[in-house]
Amino acid sequence: MNSIMKDITERKQGEKLHQILASSSPLGVYIAQEGKFVFVNSQFQKCTGFTEDELLGMEPLRLVHPEDRQMVRENEAEALRGNNGSPYEFRVVRKSRETRWAMETVIPIHYEGKRATLGNFMDITERRRMEEELATAQAEAMQVKKLAAVGKLTANAAHEINNALTVILMASSFALEQSDEANPCRSDLETIKEEALRIRNIVRNLLDFARPSQGKVREVDLNSGIQSSVALLRHQVELQGVKFREDYASEPLKVLVDENQMSGVFHNLLINALDAMPQGGCLTIRTRRENGHVIAEFRDTGVGIPPDDLNRIFEPFFTTKHDADGTGLGLPISYNIVSKFGGKIEVESQPGKGSTFIVNLPTAVDKTMRANDWAVFKERILGEG
Repeated sequence: MNSIMKDITERKQGEKLHQILASSSPLGVYIAQEGKFVFVNSQFQKCTGFTEDELLGMEPLRLVHPEDRQMVRENEAEALRGNNGSPYEFRVVRKSRETRWAMETVIPIHYEGKRATLGNFMDITERRRMEEELATAQAEAMQVKKLAAVGKLTANAAHEINNALTVILMASSFALEQSDEANPCRSDLETIKEEALRIRNIVRNLLDFARPSQGKVREVDLNSGIQSSVALLRHQVELQGVKFREDYASEPLKVLVDENQMSGVFHNLLINALDAMPQGGCLTIRTRRENGHVIAEFRDTGVGIPPDDLNRIFEPFFTTKHDADGTGLGLPISYNIVSKFGGKIEVESQPGKGSTFIVNLPTAVDKTMRANDWAVFKERILGEG
């Protein structure tokens, strides 16, 4: 009898120690038993947004994002079997419906004479955000280095191809002039000339990619630029059975760019969207101002881009088009142009649901800015000086 009383006393003291330690912990701490919370400390309440009364008796999985519940369930089951697992990360849905990231470890304990799990819980949302921003910055830096290296090689190759191409074009044109309509070789000569002209256009694209000119930089309204590109393609869009949805910012969105080069960017993005919807669909264009930047979104309901291809979409010569029109230079050239003006292009896509290309540019510098500020802008953003 004394032995039993001693065990009960020691167990009660252990449970009390658990609660004392948990109350002073900077981590969120909880105890779950038979699928319900039976203890939560103040930090856990703060992390979830629920009060102690609301949490006690609640099923822990109710706080977990639906897509992560199976993984959390498996980790808790492992803990109850005595297999102490490594920390794992999952999404938590707070009382406010906000989704946050958490890291958790669970261990088996005995609480009030029954098996239970003790969870140590930490909000890692900010750490995840910083990791994602760092990964994005590293990827962008790698993309710039890759484009610079390929651009240098491309410029040299394009120059040599151009020299030979000029001879082919001159010779084929001269031969065509000297041959009459009855000449059996005339159709072959016309094919040679047409294909040589097509190669010349590819070479020009190569040179645009390798050595993009600064162009005439001036203040341009992004809305007007996009609307002009849309107007040129509206007839093609109607024939293809694609519907336009346009949602432009009510105010002018001024940016400092070369108007012709940016028109080329918009034209390329629109054509890509149409190519992704050969059977028709919807192309949505939205513009807005956000945190000192101008945003233009081009969203299609096309075939989408496979996840493995997303990381390569801006690589030179990489194309998802399977016909002769896909040179793999349109997006890299567009990326270079937008980057040159201090912006960036991002893409989001799901196979079978469509893609969204997002152009992000800094707003135009106020015309009243001091000359020194303008010099700094040209050096940092336009690469002059």
